[in-house]
Amino acid sequence: MYSEACPVTSTLKLIESALLKNDLALVKSNAEKLSEQLERTMPDLAKLADRLAQSGSIPEAKSTFQALEKKMMSDVSLPYKK
Repeated sequence: MYSEACPVTSTLKLIESALLKNDLALVKSNAEKLSEQLERTMPDLAKLADRLAQSGSIPEAKSTFQALEKKMMSDVSLPYKK
């Protein structure tokens, strides 16, 4: 339920869907939105989202999206730091 309400998760799903449809324009648009959502709290992920928004092809976008997902998962698995 939380994942459906979370704007970042929703945007990730939109990007994934656009990649499956090979719609690069929609991928770029949603990646820009994702970057804005992440820039204040997770600037490293926002930079990856920016790279995704600048992709020149679907294969490049897919590769960058995989790197973004991998980075997100690695950040989640790290212990919390104060």
